[in-house]
Amino acid sequence: MDITTIEEAIESLQARGEKITARAIQRMVGGSYRDLLPRLRAVRAAMDVTDDADDADDADDADNEALPGTIAEARHRYPAACQAEQAAQRAYESLMMRWRELRSQAPATEPTTDVEGVHTWRLAVAAHQERLTELHLALEHQGEVVRRCALEAEHWRQEISRREVGAARARQRLAEAEARAHLIYAEAERKEQDAALLLAAAHREHQQADAAVRQAEADLRRFGAEE
Repeated sequence: MDITTIEEAIESLQARGEKITARAIQRMVGGSYRDLLPRLRAVRAAMDVTDDADDADDADDADNEALPGTIAEARHRYPAACQAEQAAQRAYESLMMRWRELRSQAPATEPTTDVEGVHTWRLAVAAHQERLTELHLALEHQGEVVRRCALEAEHWRQEISRREVGAARARQRLAEAEARAHLIYAEAERKEQDAALLLAAAHREHQQADAAVRQAEADLRRFGAEE
């Protein structure tokens, strides 16, 4: 059992919408309930450090396998989605420049005297219009790609915020579970101490009773001898 295992247990409980308690974590990671508490404190401290992490920590997240549903996954995917959106936008702008340039290169005015020239001109106009249409369709498609990429980036931006809020709540529930566990252990230790005191008192009474029996037996033997 290590910190990573406990973190995964917390995130698994969170993903399933279950209440995060020390007992629930213990059922998932195994081991002694008493031994679990210091590890829970270590996890909470590690999570608090993560909250203050800088860009270097984000880079570490990208190097590690981002488990589905984790903050690390969202932090890893958001920059990639932003880069995809920027690349799609650049491709759209490049297509727009090509479309505008092609539109400005329309064939000259239709000739009026040369029949063959008119035919050639009409073919050139048709070819030019076909290329414009192709570029326009490509622009529409690329615009849709840009919109999808923007939605994807926004999704992961919101996921970072949502998962950070979820992690903060999980840390709070973990702290509450730890506090409850400490109270339970304190009460158990108090009862153990009370039981130990009672046992010691019972042991003393037992010794006193044994001594009284021995004394009575001795007196009986002494009185019997006198008779």
